[in-house]
Formats: sequence, structure tokens, C-alpha cells
Amino acid sequence: LHSEEGTGIDKMTSEEIYKHHKAFHQYNLDDFKKWDKNMIKLTDRHRIELNDDVECFKCHHLNIPKKSVTSRGKLFWGHHPANNLLIEDTQRGEACKLKPKMLWKSCKEYQDFA
Repeated sequence: LHSEEGTGIDKMTSEEIYKHHKAFHQYNLDDFKKWDKNMIKLTDRHRIELNDDVECFKCHHLNIPKKSVTSRGKLFWGHHPANNLLIEDTQRGEACKLKPKMLWKSCKEYQDFA
């Protein structure tokens, strides 16, 4: 329950959660409160461990050299200069003013993706 962000569960008391759904009524309220308190601690511990794992993965991922061409000989879009240029053109409104073909012709980097 507590691991699902955006549900509002984190703002509810144990008693409110208990009353919220009949499935919890099969348990004694005091036992449910203890379980919920333990679940909050466990969920917080899991979040910390997950964040540590994500940070470790990001550091490891940065050490891997990026290839510029896929196994099929195509350019990678994600770290190609055209990607950032398209973001800039979109933010400036250029991408909306021009048809896709004209936008593609307007920049040498875009033309790498033919």
C-alpha cells in the first residue's frame, strides 16, 4: 500500500486505511495498526535501498562508452546533436511553424536521419 505513490495512502492514518476497504476488516484494528506501522518502516527502508541501487546503476551506466551507431548501422537518436537541436527548435516554436520535411531540410544534423 505505502509503496504506491500518488494514491493518497501516505496521508491517511492507519484507522482511515482500515475503514477505507472491507478487506481489512477481517483483522483486528489494533493488529492492523501494528502491521501498518511496520509496513511504513519497511517501505521506507525499501525506498532507500532502491534509491541507492538506482544511483549505483546511474554511475555504472555513465562508465559505459556510448556507441554512435546501432548494430544495424543506424545512428542513435538519444545522444545525437540533432536530438538537442530538435528540443531547442520545439521550445522556440520553429517545429510548429514548419512542416516536418522543411524542418528536416533546415538543419544538417537532422539530415543525418534520412
